[in-house]
Amino acid sequence: MKRLFTFFLCLFTGAVLSAARAQCDPPTGLTASYNNNVTTFSWNAVPGAVDYTLQIKYPGYSWSNIEYETAVTTNSLSLTGIIQSGTFDWRVNTNCGTGFSAYTQSQVTIPCP
Repeated sequence: MKRLFTFFLCLFTGAVLSAARAQCDPPTGLTASYNNNVTTFSWNAVPGAVDYTLQIKYPGYSWSNIEYETAVTTNSLSLTGIIQSGTFDWRVNTNCGTGFSAYTQSQVTIPCP
């Protein structure tokens, strides 16, 4: 009987800890726009988000070889002076304080001036 109780106690504790570390929803609605040498990356806000991590890399490179990474507390970021007439992969994830979401990825091409 003691072993059975211990088994269920461990099972219940594991379920509670898993729920406490639940991940957030990933961002959706990724868009990137370019105007007057400023590229703005934006996405739909995720309820309960503490912040978001945005990463940028060149296409064909792995995500372990990123060109730019930052954490932001809003659901957009504007960067000045990104290489014009270049294509970049970018992705963003959510930190909800108890865990991180999966990344959502998109691609942007910065036009020639």
